[in-house]
Parts: sequence; C-alpha cells; structure tokens
Amino acid sequence: MPIPAGVKTDDHFAVQVRPAETEAWMDVPLYAVKVDMHDVRQAAAAIFDFTGSVEVRIIPKVLWIYSAVVRPVSKGIHADSTGRELASPLTILPT
Repeated sequence: MPIPAGVKTDDHFAVQVRPAETEAWMDVPLYAVKVDMHDVRQAAAAIFDFTGSVEVRIIPKVLWIYSAVVRPVSKGIHADSTGRELASPLTILPT
C-alpha cells in the first residue's frame, strides 16, 4: 500500500516481506515516526497485512545492525542479524 502524499517517510532502511517458501520479495514502505521510551526519538514503522507465514527482511542503507529487539517482546519473535541484514519469520496462528 503506498504512503499517502504529505506523510513523512523514512529511507534509512529497506524493508521487504515475502510469503514463506517463496522467492519474490515485496518492498514495504516505511513511515517516519517518533517514539517515547523516556526520550522522544526518531524511528521507522512499517505496516503490512499477511496470512499464514511470512519472512521479513530489514536492510540498513547506511549503518550496520549490531542488535535488535522485535516488539512486543511478549510475542517471542527473534531475528537473526548478519550485520548488513536482519531477518525474522512471522506466523499468524489460527484462533
């Protein structure tokens, strides 16, 4: 889904998603947001819908990734980092 005109975007990262067990990655646009965890900081947020299992890949355009936390922590989602890329599988379980 394209970001509406006038909405601030973030270009520090490339975010891509693909259905599990497939080859083609789809680009996900990033919103520029501010988060408050004791101090207001600039951050990026991505939004996408999916069903079943997908893989998510985050590639920094400037810096290396040394560590990352996928939130909410209570979901127990872990990500693997190679320094130039962060990847994580996501699954929606039937309720």
